[in-house]
Amino acid sequence: MDELQQMLATARNNYARLKSDCESRVVRWVWSDGARFGIIPLLYEMDGIRPGRVVQRPLHNPDGMCHNGFDEEGRLGVVRVGSSFGLDDYAEEFYWHCGDRSYAAYYDRQPKGKPLSVSRVLRQDGHVVQAELLGRDYSRYDYTYEGNAISQVILHSETREGQECDQTFRFHYRNGKLWKIVDHDDPMRPYTVYRRR
Repeated sequence: MDELQQMLATARNNYARLKSDCESRVVRWVWSDGARFGIIPLLYEMDGIRPGRVVQRPLHNPDGMCHNGFDEEGRLGVVRVGSSFGLDDYAEEFYWHCGDRSYAAYYDRQPKGKPLSVSRVLRQDGHVVQAELLGRDYSRYDYTYEGNAISQVILHSETREGQECDQTFRFHYRNGKLWKIVDHDDPMRPYTVYRRR
């Protein structure tokens, strides 16, 4: 976690450089009607959020819309999250990739350059095996696979106050597509946090 703590501590000072570096690598932009792309696999689904859909550019109110930028290798580089205050008022996410690791820094919309959190993912054989997110609290996601499909994620969370929690998510598939995610935090009462419609 030391690397993440250092990233968060220096995120404000690195904002202009990260913005310039990551935006300069973008060769393709895609709009979505909500959060869809990121480096932590199935993060939104584990939170019970349906990923946004790819859409055309909004003409007026971009509130909740995301403008996603990809590099020439198809890797995510920039995400701008729109607000109700117009096309020039947005939160920003910057992503960079180094071998088997990818990193992200997340910034608030006002004031520009105010860091919210940072993340790091580690890959083995092309699969994300661990992801970490540090902001107000710390989260670590440990991934298990069956073949090429995620079968389980263990989420370990720590608050600044020192409280710790572990959750186990199990992934179920139908016809080769994710069907549902079940939280087994309480083994006697598992509950579905996400189900494909």
